[in-house]
Amino acid sequence: MRLIPQWRLFWKFWSVRISTFGVLVGGYFLEFPQHAIDIWNALPVDFKAVVPPKFVQWASYAIIAIGILSRGIHQPKLNQPERDDSDKAL
Repeated sequence: MRLIPQWRLFWKFWSVRISTFGVLVGGYFLEFPQHAIDIWNALPVDFKAVVPPKFVQWASYAIIAIGILSRGIHQPKLNQPERDDSDKAL
């Protein structure tokens, strides 16, 4: 196993950013389930009839899956050399 050439830029990968967002959404509602219930109760009845009760859970799974799929998207900024700001005068 070897690291990819841009391993120092992992935080710039869309796959990392999207997956992190999915984990945060899912984790937030697991930690604070009352907030999910409050949001659900605030929705109009017509909307609740269409959306399944476990929508947030499945939405966070979908966000993570999109993050995994986004790893295959070309990101031109990752191939540009990073600027070296160390020689700038303060």
